[in-house]
Amino acid sequence: TNAPQIPSSVTNMKKCFVECTNLTNAPQIPSSVTRMGYCFYRCTSLTTVPPIPSSVTNMQQCFASCEKLTSVTLKCNYSVGDKFENTFEDCTSLTAGSIKVPADQVATYQANAGTMGTEADRFVAE
Repeated sequence: TNAPQIPSSVTNMKKCFVECTNLTNAPQIPSSVTRMGYCFYRCTSLTTVPPIPSSVTNMQQCFASCEKLTSVTLKCNYSVGDKFENTFEDCTSLTAGSIKVPADQVATYQANAGTMGTEADRFVAE
């Protein structure tokens, strides 16, 4: 249900916790991490995650199918291309205002909500 502490030297967490269906609480993500593609993919019991650091540039399908996830804080800027594709696909417990992002990035995240697999009203300023 819980994960160990991630060392501060880690930069790539791609597919780190794929299908850990009993994981409910994600560990702190070090500020060194840049890649989180598929990191929590299909972690169907995941309910909480710490803020995603500003260093992250790839979150492709990071939280896809995390059905119980109710809120997320992204400190990172939106990355163009497929790097944020389907980040929140099938995250059915995320509601309006449940994804906090940097204030200067709200419009960008809202404009790309469809690419991220969610609705524009989910994004609000942190």
